[in-house]
Amino acid sequence: MVWRTTFNEQVAVAKEFLSNDLFKGPILMMWLQAFGGAFHSPVTTFFFLELGATELDIGTYNFVASGGALLTAPLQGWYLDKYGGYTIMLLSCFLCAVGCFIRGYAPNLSFVLMGMLILGFGGVNMEMVTLSYIVKVTSEARRSAYVSGFMAQMGFFRIFGRSLFPLFDWLLREKLYLKNDLNRFRLHMSGCITFCFFGMWLLYRSRKVLINAEEAVRHDVPDEEDTTTEATDKCSVVLSSVAVAARSAAAMIIEMLWPLFLRDTFGWGATEYSYVLFLNSVVMMIAVSYAPRFDELFGHTFTVNMLSIVISFTVLLAFQIPAMSLSTDATKTIHIVAVITCCAAIASLEPVMKVFTSLFVVRSSQARAFGGMATASGLGAMLGSFVGAALYQKSKIYPVYLVLSCTAVIIIVFLNLSKPSPYSPKPCDTETAAEEAASKRQQM
Repeated sequence: MVWRTTFNEQVAVAKEFLSNDLFKGPILMMWLQAFGGAFHSPVTTFFFLELGATELDIGTYNFVASGGALLTAPLQGWYLDKYGGYTIMLLSCFLCAVGCFIRGYAPNLSFVLMGMLILGFGGVNMEMVTLSYIVKVTSEARRSAYVSGFMAQMGFFRIFGRSLFPLFDWLLREKLYLKNDLNRFRLHMSGCITFCFFGMWLLYRSRKVLINAEEAVRHDVPDEEDTTTEATDKCSVVLSSVAVAARSAAAMIIEMLWPLFLRDTFGWGATEYSYVLFLNSVVMMIAVSYAPRFDELFGHTFTVNMLSIVISFTVLLAFQIPAMSLSTDATKTIHIVAVITCCAAIASLEPVMKVFTSLFVVRSSQARAFGGMATASGLGAMLGSFVGAALYQKSKIYPVYLVLSCTAVIIIVFLNLSKPSPYSPKPCDTETAAEEAASKRQQM
């Protein structure tokens, strides 16, 4: 069965990550970061509101974090291509910990802004930097499996962390008697720094392996031997980055406005939101796991365009019906199912787009390409957070039209990127690029 095959493939990728010293340290660091960060995701918006932030303030915070990521992503990609991923991964994790600490214990909104700025300079791009490293030391035949596997694993550990949120919140409230919402939310928001520092220690233990592997890739696998593509197709990369920006804008609009919509329409708070967010995370993880299978069966263009159509239909269904009718159980159910389906489609777009774009780039420029995509993603997130929040203050339905515009951009772009993939994967090829380089060195 398809689901069993997909599950077995994901388990096999996780085992490969843990058994290979090239991946073990970075992967364990990111698993811890995803698990720790999930503790505060259900309360982040409500924490800002408790400090006195408005909807526009929340949009500004996301705008600042995305702007920092936008500025630093190309530099991080360039550094990774030139000097390797170890130092930049370690620095990103450190800045994530510092930013979360300042934001969690912020006495006022100015410190929140400072924390978000520091997160933008490092923590926001942690996933991009690690994924760039994985792609750089992986052969193209395994690239799709590793990218989707990495993203599915991140989703799993976020689900694991969010599943513990109700228990942790109950313990703080009932056993430690932290009845004040703001003080309790502070512990949720800053607790993830422990996982960041532990992840940094695990990455530090792998430093020699990472540095040596990247030296092998840089010196032993020149561009002319890279079978991904003969030369970087800059036009295709730029067009694909436009679609990446549109996807990021749509994702940010949904992520930022959903808790506000639930509060204003259904009167829900952080606890109720944590339950639907947990369910949403489970469905997103499953969708990301299946994305490579659909991409392989139907092709990039069909997969991306069908997912874009699903996003357009479900976002209209999710926000139009509750806005027009009373908050009955039926409309709540329709809204939740539709938003979760929409988020699953948005999440599935990401690995398909990233893998497709990477196939137009030579190996020595992979990290810079991922940095460029992160910049495009940051621009999209800035647009989604700032414009989306401003539109929401005027009408709850206006941000929906912005999401529809984003999906239209994605469809138009991928109709112009319908050329076949530049390579034919070999199912038996499981060597990483670093291992290929080591083999070449031994043969010399």
